[in-house]
Amino acid sequence: MNLFSPFLTLLLMIFLSSCATHTKTLTEIEPSIQENKRIYDHKDRDFDGVLDEKDQCPNTPKDVKVDKIGCPMDLDKDLVFDYQDSCPNTVSGSLVDSKGCALDSDKDGVINLLDSCANTPAGIATDDSGCPLDDDNDLVYNEIDQCKNTPEVVLVDNTGCSLDLDLDGIINYNDLCPNTPKDAEVDTKGCPIDSDEDGIYDYQDQCPTKGNGYIIDDKGCPQVEKIIKNINLNINFDSTSDKIKPEFIPKIKK
Repeated sequence: MNLFSPFLTLLLMIFLSSCATHTKTLTEIEPSIQENKRIYDHKDRDFDGVLDEKDQCPNTPKDVKVDKIGCPMDLDKDLVFDYQDSCPNTVSGSLVDSKGCALDSDKDGVINLLDSCANTPAGIATDDSGCPLDDDNDLVYNEIDQCKNTPEVVLVDNTGCSLDLDLDGIINYNDLCPNTPKDAEVDTKGCPIDSDEDGIYDYQDQCPTKGNGYIIDDKGCPQVEKIIKNINLNINFDSTSDKIKPEFIPKIKK
C-alpha cells in the first residue's frame, strides 16, 4: 500500500482550490480592460486643456495658450504662433519672417505691404509711403538733388537741376530764346546780344557796330546807295597821246 497517495491527493486538492479562488474568467476581466482604454483615450498629454482625441496640435509646449482645437494662438493670423511671434500685431496680409515680423526688403522702416518704393537704396530717408524724400517735388530725391529748391513746374535733369537745352546758361523756364545756337552770347532772358540794335544778332552781324541810324542788309551792314549821274567833261588830249593832262584831273575827281 502506497502511504503517500492520500497525502499527495490532499495537496493536489488544496492547490486546485487556491487556483479557483484567485482566477477570474475572461468575462470578469473585459470590463477592466475597457475602462483602462477609456481613461487612456481621454488623456491630455500636452496638458493644454484639450483632450488628445480633439487636439490637432498634441505637442503644444507647456503653458502655451491654445484655441479650441488645441493649437497655439495666432491672433494676427500670420502663421507664426503667438508664443513664437516677436511682432504679434502684424498688419493683416503682410508677408512675415520666421519671427512673425513683416518683411521690409529695402530696410527703410516701411514694411513691404505699405511700401510704394520697395527698392529704396540703403541709407536713404523716406516718407511714410517708403519713398525717398523729395522736398522740391522734382522727382529727384534729396540725397542726389544738386538743386534742392527747383520750382515745381520746372523740368529738371537727373541731378535735379533745371534743364538748359541750348546750353546758354539760362534755364528753359526763364529762356525766351530756348534754341540759341551754341556759343552765342545771350542776355539775361536767354536771347542773343544785338549790340547795335539793328535787329541782327551779333553772332550773325558782320557789322555789329554800324547798324544804328543806317539802312542795313541781312548781314547787319549799312546798305550803299548807288547814284548814277551823267556828267559832261571837256578834256583835251594831245593829238598823239591818250594821257590825261594834269590840269583836267581835279575835274575828274570832282
